Amino acid sequence: MMSGGAHGPGKAFPLCRRAMREAGLTSLSKRRFLAKRWALEDAGLLKLVGGHHAGKTMKTFTLAMPMPLDAFENVQSL
Repeated sequence: MMSGGAHGPGKAFPLCRRAMREAGLTSLSKRRFLAKRWALEDAGLLKLVGGHHAGKTMKTFTLAMPMPLDAFENVQSL
């Protein structure tokens, strides 16, 4: 998932696979798109900020900056 827009940390945006597919921005299946989104969320790079309301709004996300490993005393770097 690459952004051609002005998405930056703190700015909320929807991730709509259907709209992205129609615009030619992705060719991923729904399953693969969700897997990529979940991987970004698990890595701390994408954060859910707004919930879905059926027929009204999509889930909105923001880019996040992961915490550096040295920020935690009990984590050793490899």
